Amino acid sequence: MTTPQTRISEMPPRRMQPLLRAAAPGRGFALMMAAILSLIGDPALAQPARFSVEIAAPENLEVVLRKNIDLVRWSTREDVTEDQLRQLLKTAPEQARNVLATEGYFSPKVSAVLQRREPDWAVRVDVTPGEPTRVVSVDFVVAGAIDSDPERKSRIDAAHNAFALQPDRIFRQADWDAGKQRGLQSLQRRLYAAARITISRADIDPQSLQARLRVEIDSGPPFSFGDLVIRGLQRYAPSIVRNLSPIRPGDPYDEDAMLRFQRRLLVSE
Repeated sequence: MTTPQTRISEMPPRRMQPLLRAAAPGRGFALMMAAILSLIGDPALAQPARFSVEIAAPENLEVVLRKNIDLVRWSTREDVTEDQLRQLLKTAPEQARNVLATEGYFSPKVSAVLQRREPDWAVRVDVTPGEPTRVVSVDFVVAGAIDSDPERKSRIDAAHNAFALQPDRIFRQADWDAGKQRGLQSLQRRLYAAARITISRADIDPQSLQARLRVEIDSGPPFSFGDLVIRGLQRYAPSIVRNLSPIRPGDPYDEDAMLRFQRRLLVSE
């Protein structure tokens, strides 16, 4: 059996051109129809599905949810299709549960319902947060070179107080993250500039609604100031800068002293 290509090559030259011309309209029509069908199925050309979102939750949690779930963010757009809206509705409860967990609510009940309110749509998200998880214990440890520091206790107490998450407080992810940074920075500001967190653990028990926290910090070595190095002066003598400095070589590292020096330099300009 010969192929179409072989048959065409065997035809007289005067009949090949008309045959090729006759085939062109068929291919063009098929391409045109394919393009039309693809455009008809394009979600961008579908009818927009305008919708509003109501969240039934305690006021403080409603504010957080509105800032963090896609369903609310997309409600202001004009190009959302019905299919996209239904997908947003499907993922909204899980997103809401994840957001609520950061606020200390690890076993909430969340549902989302879509209703038609001509000519638009309305979504209602019902949230029953349940009881919040509370901190029951805090293990805050600082070790390292600070162990031989005569002011060890006062420095560690200051860092612990800056951490601020104490038993009976509701566990919130934002408080947990901020507390660790405050505790660390309390040590870094004076003497222990290289202090770092080595262990950071929050053990959450959703059944008992309890959070047990552990933070371990390695103080690193104590730092002191070295010689003052001055570069880039054009209008002033180096002695002017030295006289403005409250820092002397060998002084214990102190971030506040550096900031005072910086303010003096700015005022003297």
